[in-house]
Amino acid sequence: MSDTARGAAEFVRLVEIMARLRGPDGCPWDREQTIDSLKPYVLEETYEVLEAIDRHDHTSLREELGDFLFEAVFVAQLEAEAGHFTVADALTSIAEKLVRRHPHVFDRREGDVAMGSAEVLTRWEQMAADYRRTGLSVGVHPLTLLRPHLPEKALRSDDLHHSSHGSTVAYAGLAIARQRPATAKGIVFMLLEDECGQVNLIVPKNVYEQHRAIVRNEPLLLAHGRYERVGENRNILVSSIETLGALARRVAELDVGAALPRAHHFGHR
Repeated sequence: MSDTARGAAEFVRLVEIMARLRGPDGCPWDREQTIDSLKPYVLEETYEVLEAIDRHDHTSLREELGDFLFEAVFVAQLEAEAGHFTVADALTSIAEKLVRRHPHVFDRREGDVAMGSAEVLTRWEQMAADYRRTGLSVGVHPLTLLRPHLPEKALRSDDLHHSSHGSTVAYAGLAIARQRPATAKGIVFMLLEDECGQVNLIVPKNVYEQHRAIVRNEPLLLAHGRYERVGENRNILVSSIETLGALARRVAELDVGAALPRAHHFGHR
């Protein structure tokens, strides 16, 4: 059995042990615990892991990491019992986050080889060149390259489908279209695109007035607001909006925004 398979089997065993400890015939002390009562134990195990690392005591580190994992599984068990999420949900979350943050590793095309940090920048340059020539990127989407550097709370368009109506969300995308109809009382409608799809934004008049230059001119945007699901309609009612231009320039070491196509404008500006 490989180390990976053995590790997976032992993790399943730990989860099953934890479930039994919390079961009707389990340990009375374990059954009394809550996520709040476990906080000092989580903190204690964290410090013990750090102390083992500082000492380079690998034997102790093996034991302390086990204790630390136990606390994580314990908290996940309590959350599962309360109906919030399972340990599988937590593992899915971190696995998807790692894949999303490393497109240069997990989004390679067939035949691609592993890239160094300098080579990753060439994908920005190729993407920018594509947009300059054709207005399209035949390869990678700019949000794929920007994704590892975005705030964790910034959702992809496919993540939004799992958000509940009225929840507070953040969404990053490339502005495809802007519309400010004369009949909309100053409201601006925007269409943003990321590497997975497109999302409609509704920018109220007060937000537009506060961020006019960004709404009208910036290609790469991060919007914050309330997610709305009414029937088949999916929108974000924007409360604030910011440009990602400076972040893109810092990451890519070139003026990415200057190469990106400008959004189509409809109606009054």
